Amino acid sequence: MSVGGGPGLSGTVVIFFGHDVSRTSRNAYRRLRASAGPAVTVKWLLDLASRPEIPDEFAADIITCNSLEFASWGLRTFGPTMLPGHCHFPLLWLHERNPDITHLWLVEYDVRFTGKWRTLFDHFASDDADLITCHVRHHDQEPRWHWWVSMRSPDGKPAEVELLRAFLVVARYSAAALAELTAAHRAGWTGHQEVIIPTLLRHFGLKVRDINDASPAHRARRFYVSRSDQNGALEEFGTVRYRPARAHAGLRSNMLYHPVKPVSMIRQRPFVAGVLRKIAIARRMLLGS
Repeated sequence: MSVGGGPGLSGTVVIFFGHDVSRTSRNAYRRLRASAGPAVTVKWLLDLASRPEIPDEFAADIITCNSLEFASWGLRTFGPTMLPGHCHFPLLWLHERNPDITHLWLVEYDVRFTGKWRTLFDHFASDDADLITCHVRHHDQEPRWHWWVSMRSPDGKPAEVELLRAFLVVARYSAAALAELTAAHRAGWTGHQEVIIPTLLRHFGLKVRDINDASPAHRARRFYVSRSDQNGALEEFGTVRYRPARAHAGLRSNMLYHPVKPVSMIRQRPFVAGVLRKIAIARRMLLGS
């Protein structure tokens, strides 16, 4: 994998990751950088696969990668493309090149926070968890989620470990977590990022925490809402969800929202079809099916 940008990052680093350089993403990065606070370093990790033009304003902030080359980096993969399931690979590469990073926050380009970002970052600054992220669930809570079966041990067989799932569109990793994941992939572990990351970290004895859960040193805060059924479908009823995308973050203060995309990326559903879909999803959730 070819990644631009030299070494030298240290301490707590926040990575804004994506391929889009539209006005929407530029504004989102500008706001993230302005409100992150002095305790973190903010960088934009830009995927060059679709040949975006690097904005001059942020040229000094941008580190580049090419998702078309991800499989050449020496980590075991479970599929031929970075999407789906390998979006953490550039983070592992970045940390290996910058070993003085102690904590690495990932903020995907379509995540928004309706407050100053430092509110979120400062809240967890002294938390000792190795992974802090959204929607941490056990297998029995979403038994029909289709990515469970992607998890494989180095011998290629289904992993005989306690399975966890997490929605990693915003997440904080410790240096220990990034090192363990790198070593695990090199040893042959494979799987979709949403299952392999929380599962292996918990399996190796590291601490995994949901953003909405309290650590012993912190009171719980509700930074996001997610809703799913036994299929693991993160849709409609949540501030953080898989789909549908929205053009703007919601009105609730100090809340995470995902996905928030440029209008040109949003596919509109016919009104009646949208209402019927909401009813069907609500019915599945109420019935627990």
